[in-house]
Amino acid sequence: MERKHIVLIAAVVLIALLAAGGTWLGLRARALRNGPAPARGAELDGADQLGRERENALALARTYLEREAWDRALQIVDGLLLKNPEDAEATALLDDILDRKRAAEQAAGAAAREQEQQALLDQSRQLREGLRELGSTLQDKLPQERVVAAAQPQAIPEDAGAKERDRLRRINELMNQGVKRLNDGDHPGARRAFNEVLEIDPDSAQAYAYLGKSHFDEAPDRPGNVQAAVEASTTAIRKDPGFWLPHNTLGEIYESTKNYDGAIAAYREAARLKPDDYMILYSLGKVQLFSRKFSDALQSFDSSIHLKRDFPPAHFRKGQTLIRLGETSRAIAAFQEATRVKRDYPEAYYMLGTLYNETGELSRSVEAFRQAVNYEPDSPLYLGALGTALSARQEYTQAERYLEAALRFNPGDPRNNYNMAIVKINLDKPQEASTYAARAIERQPDSAPYAYTLGLASDKTGRTDEAIKWYKQAVSLDSRYVAPLVNLGRIYDDSGLYDEALVHLTRAIRIDSESFEVNNNLGNVYLHKALYQDAVRHYRKAISVRLDAAVTRYNLGLAYQELGQTDEALATFLELIKIDSSKWDAYYQVSLILIKKNDKATARSFLETLLQKNPSYEKRAEVESLLAKL
Repeated sequence: MERKHIVLIAAVVLIALLAAGGTWLGLRARALRNGPAPARGAELDGADQLGRERENALALARTYLEREAWDRALQIVDGLLLKNPEDAEATALLDDILDRKRAAEQAAGAAAREQEQQALLDQSRQLREGLRELGSTLQDKLPQERVVAAAQPQAIPEDAGAKERDRLRRINELMNQGVKRLNDGDHPGARRAFNEVLEIDPDSAQAYAYLGKSHFDEAPDRPGNVQAAVEASTTAIRKDPGFWLPHNTLGEIYESTKNYDGAIAAYREAARLKPDDYMILYSLGKVQLFSRKFSDALQSFDSSIHLKRDFPPAHFRKGQTLIRLGETSRAIAAFQEATRVKRDYPEAYYMLGTLYNETGELSRSVEAFRQAVNYEPDSPLYLGALGTALSARQEYTQAERYLEAALRFNPGDPRNNYNMAIVKINLDKPQEASTYAARAIERQPDSAPYAYTLGLASDKTGRTDEAIKWYKQAVSLDSRYVAPLVNLGRIYDDSGLYDEALVHLTRAIRIDSESFEVNNNLGNVYLHKALYQDAVRHYRKAISVRLDAAVTRYNLGLAYQELGQTDEALATFLELIKIDSSKWDAYYQVSLILIKKNDKATARSFLETLLQKNPSYEKRAEVESLLAKL
């Protein structure tokens, strides 16, 4: 039996070998006809290799996606789809890349708009501050008030003889004639009368005093007249030290040459000799104001007003003095009184407009400047001020009209060109803004704000190289000027030059560590460099400065997610939704976090709310896909 089993097994093995041999022979014969066939094992190894390459490519694309290197990620996915257009996973990844890139660009655009708006508001504040500087020009613009001459007739003694009576009557008659001609502006005729007096009475202090006044009133800027006025006035004082007029004339002469100490001494003596003259006290107050003796000036103007309450210039100068003393509310009251006494007083309305700007009463400021323009419509100073005030109120169309009028009268005025550039930027006319900003900096090349504004106009027209040039020029003119540093950081960040962006932004943070713009932009750069902890630190600082910064909060949430701090990210997105219920991406991010936390019911609620509030949400397909899985 055992032998039979051995024989049977051998027969089976032989049959198997023959069968295998027949199969091999068949394959061999077919190979000879068709050529060599590939080995089965090699075929499987090639497919595995291609699969591994595809998976590696997808993983690399996702890495670039997380680092926001959109173009690199798209390049890899495009390569996969060229090989296999039916690759569903690559197609889904392509859609994700494009959606996230679009969202990032929108967020960056919103942040840039927030930053530009803040920069323009800062410039508006600078414009309001500049109005006071313009007010200083009114010191020379106001007309120079003159003392009206009045003759003081000599008394005729009762015991005087007939000849003496005739002599004194003739002197009084000539003095009256001379003073009348002096007040009428007939200075040669006045001097003839006074000289006739001196022929009759060589010691007449009045005649010498009025001669001096006549010479100076006729031509205060002509050296010969000034010298004659000084000589006649000093002679009058020598003849009669107690006569006030020559002291007053010397005060006017000293004032005209800006010898304010001499003017103060002369006017003070004139006021002592004639204390009931409001004009002398007013003149004394003026030179005290010009020499920065503000408390003394205020006292002099108050004394002048006490003697004549309806004298507008005294109220005006009192207002200027109170500004120097830091008493804004009293200054406003003084200028209001000036306009009450003299309704057509454009200078006073101008100063009221300036002060209302400083106190934040923009409507009253605009109205005051309108009154100034109403009474002096051809003044580029008042037209420009009204345009500037309207710009501060963001009434840019009206501002444009008044600034255009101002520039028609004075096309080269650098400040009005600068103001117009800012208005044009706000009206979304950056090309026109460039023209005005260039004109401003051409006439005042050392102005950092002018250079910055030209940079901003260039930036908004897409001329990045020009923008960089002028931003850097602004920083070179003012090393502590934060706005151009912020914009330089943004430009380099947008260009992917993150280290260059950090150079400017870290310089800015040293100057102003509390700045929203600086901290926000630093957060953006650190987010792009995948330095998420630094990004969080600066985003949180930016939000502490501006609680309603929606884009910044969204970016903070993204940074928390990258750090794996999902609880912090969830809290940030939820807070954002409370602040701005239209931040649709925040709903989406909240839902993703809740799904990871396995809180599917709440995630579903957020996704359904998102589609209900925004049916055209750009990621609607993804939202619907998520809902289908919940």
